[in-house]
Amino acid sequence: MKKLINLLVIICLIITLAVSCKDPLENEDIDYFYSKTNNEVTITGYNGSDAEITIPSTINGYSVTSIGNLAFNNFSSLTSVTVPDSVTSICLSAFYNCTELATITIPNSVTSIDRGAFNGCSKLTTIIIPDSVTSNGCYTFFKCTTLSSVTIPESVTSIGERAFSNCTSLEEITIPNSVTTIGDGALSDCFSLIRIEIESTTPPTLGSNAFKSHHVNLKIYVPSSNVDDYKTASNWDTYSENIYSLEE
Repeated sequence: MKKLINLLVIICLIITLAVSCKDPLENEDIDYFYSKTNNEVTITGYNGSDAEITIPSTINGYSVTSIGNLAFNNFSSLTSVTVPDSVTSICLSAFYNCTELATITIPNSVTSIDRGAFNGCSKLTTIIIPDSVTSNGCYTFFKCTTLSSVTIPESVTSIGERAFSNCTSLEEITIPNSVTTIGDGALSDCFSLIRIEIESTTPPTLGSNAFKSHHVNLKIYVPSSNVDDYKTASNWDTYSENIYSLEE
């Protein structure tokens, strides 16, 4: 009997230790799906019903560093999102087709906004890309049809393929001196776009059809001493009649 009691005690101790050592993420009662790698959390989905959300910076002590692929895709009732300053990356199509999303706050901690992150967010009117971001991925803001204001910081060196394509409410945009590459169709089918300011004295590498379908009324302003350089550069020459001096 004594041996049996001792055995039961040992079993109880093992069970207690197993429960106490269980990954706390598995017990967390929150509205998010997530994964954990090297003590860092990636948000992979949302299970709540709030239209306005602030993504947590930690989950049970683990830092939230990434908004994962398709994490909020097709969440049509979402209207406002605040991303915490623990996050460094917004991944592939993270907010794809969030058709009611009107406000997104992106902190300076974010260095990467991946392909299609805000594709189809048709209520998004203003976007400020933080100065920690170095590249604006392909299709990032594709079909953000009410987007009328974009701030691109000096940290960005490339604007991806069709990054702002079909942003039909966008009327003007300034591309900073830091940008060296503008991808295929980056600002194509932006039918309201009438003014682009390019700050670089060296024409950025320009993809094909970058300003397709609206260049009749478009004016592209570049540094005065480099107007001819732009007019003769590859793919820029397509828009030679649209290029003017910034001083005009």
